[in-house]
Amino acid sequence: MKKLKSYLKILTLLATAFAMPVLFGQSKVQAQTSVPGSPKSDTRVTNEETNRTIKKFSYQSIVNACAAAAEDLTETRRLAEALDKENTLLSERLETARQSSALLKELNETRKGETDALKAVIAAKNETITAKEAVIIKQDNLVRELKIKKTSPWKRLGDVLLGVAIFAVLK
Repeated sequence: MKKLKSYLKILTLLATAFAMPVLFGQSKVQAQTSVPGSPKSDTRVTNEETNRTIKKFSYQSIVNACAAAAEDLTETRRLAEALDKENTLLSERLETARQSSALLKELNETRKGETDALKAVIAAKNETITAKEAVIIKQDNLVRELKIKKTSPWKRLGDVLLGVAIFAVLK
């Protein structure tokens, strides 16, 4: 660990030592316009011409960029308005769907109530039919019993004569 710290210090010093001349060397090259001892050229570019070209280029590019940005902004606003309209329509559609869902639920509950009421009516009808059938069966049984108890005409004539005789005795 101690060796690593000493090596790290040495490596840092070496890196800065090699980096310094390179940095200073680059700055000197940039500052010079021509290499010393080379012949001078007859065509010189003035800074004014370069500045005008750069300014012209920069001004035109700025105008073009602004125009493109304005067109983009206009298109973005148009698309934003279209999205707002679409969102409004979707919200209305959602609300309509919610209302129709609520109405369908209410209709379903009403139909369930009607179904339950119809089932109750059918059950009551079946009970009524069963009761009527029971009454009819009882009446049929009573008719049979009465047919069995039906007396002959001679027996009736005897009952009538017996009644007349009792009436005559009582008077």
